[in-house]
Amino acid sequence: MTRIKLYTLSLLILLTTIPWFFSQSSDLSMGGFPAWALYTLAGTAFYGIIIALLLKKYWHLSSGEKEPGE
Repeated sequence: MTRIKLYTLSLLILLTTIPWFFSQSSDLSMGGFPAWALYTLAGTAFYGIIIALLLKKYWHLSSGEKEPGE
C-alpha cells in the first residue's frame, strides 16, 4: 500500500466520524447523550483502532523509508 492510499483511507474513515445525517433536530438520546454524540464517539474509537492497526503494519512508509519497488 502506498502513502497516498494510506492518507486517502485515513481521510475517508475520518470523514465517516462526522455525523452528517444528524442534521435534523431530534429528541432521540441514549444514556443521556444525543444519538449524534454516541455515533461520533463510536466512530472516533473505530478510527483510532484503524489508525493504530495501519501504523503497526505500515510504519515504515510513514517514517520516510523507501517504498518497496522504488
